[in-house]
Amino acid sequence: MKRAIVRLCASFLLTSLCHYSFAQQLFSTTSPQQLLSNPQALAYTYNGHRTQNRNQLPEIEEIKEDMQILSAMGVKLLSTQTMGGGHSERVVEAISQLKKQNPGFEMYVMLGTWIQCQNAWSQNNVNHELGDEDNNRAEIQKAVDLANQYPDIVQMISVGLEAMVKWQAAYYVQPKVILKWVKYLQKLKNENSLPDHIWVTSSDLYESWEAVPTFTIQVTCLN
Repeated sequence: MKRAIVRLCASFLLTSLCHYSFAQQLFSTTSPQQLLSNPQALAYTYNGHRTQNRNQLPEIEEIKEDMQILSAMGVKLLSTQTMGGGHSERVVEAISQLKKQNPGFEMYVMLGTWIQCQNAWSQNNVNHELGDEDNNRAEIQKAVDLANQYPDIVQMISVGLEAMVKWQAAYYVQPKVILKWVKYLQKLKNENSLPDHIWVTSSDLYESWEAVPTFTIQVTCLN
């Protein structure tokens, strides 16, 4: 399996080198608006785990290898899914190290925060009207801390991932729960407690996999 993955990555690398010089020119200056509005911008949802055990994080050196492959493919924007477990922190740190080694290296991140309802993933009855305050606040705070630590890399914070679709019965929340944290992040920006360039987003799948063969990702940007 490892050899197959290596061959696959090598194939992607060879077929994507033609994008590299163009991507370097395209992103010589950037902003969240440029990253999201330019149809030439390549983005990737990144999960660097090497095994099926999500508690076994990839090492920073392994992530740096992935970042160099993705950069050669023309990918300049990554999204992560959660702040839990330390994966997002390692991704941003790996990018920071590559930028120090090569000032011309460019990779940006949309931090995903995992928002869930009260009693999610528990034996108790879930309450979709209320959020899991401890989990959600911790997710948001970790994203804020990382954005403040690496303002040159973190461009966006996504409040929730598939957090409002009803078929995610184990954890979905009502829109008011998402809006609460969107307003909170905007408040931090107004107070200069979060970099002003950060875009606050919310990402959801608004069509059910069971009902529709394909689905659409909706990203609402609230600058």
